[in-house]
Amino acid sequence: MVVKNLKLKKKFKKEKTLTGLRRAKGFSLVEVLFTLLVFSFGILSVVSIMTSSIRVSMTAKNQVIAAQLVQESLELVKNLNDNGVLVNGSNYSSYRIDANVAVSPAAIRFVSAGGAYQLYLDANGFYSHTVSAQTTKFSRRVDINGAVAGQRTITSTVSWDGSGGFPASCTISNKCVTATLVISY
Repeated sequence: MVVKNLKLKKKFKKEKTLTGLRRAKGFSLVEVLFTLLVFSFGILSVVSIMTSSIRVSMTAKNQVIAAQLVQESLELVKNLNDNGVLVNGSNYSSYRIDANVAVSPAAIRFVSAGGAYQLYLDANGFYSHTVSAQTTKFSRRVDINGAVAGQRTITSTVSWDGSGGFPASCTISNKCVTATLVISY
């Protein structure tokens, strides 16, 4: 009996060792599939973060361009006011305002837009309302109100939703920037 138990122990020990060796030799299909699943989740999360980062970067770029276009138009109106181009007591609304850099010295164009607010990008990198240049998603409108005697309220609005129009209320979330300036004449 003791001999028989000893033989069984040896046989069991031998089988246990072989089973352990077989497991140590490679991976099962389930282990490989689980590793691929974990790896793919990791790659997908990195790609998702990169995509959202690019989207946020493009939104910030558009906001900066729009803010600069608003500032430019306010500066151009101030220049018009300082040079006496704006007629005292007149009411203006919905005008296109551009710097004409082709003329030396640079002149300012102050033209009734008639609904054409789309901005174009010329070969020199300037935004203008000249249709012969490359179309952009930006639209700009400048409203001048001289209702208060001795003061003008200038409101510059830039939209970049690509429609060429302007939303009812201007916020960053609806892709619009606006600024108001009050000047004396």
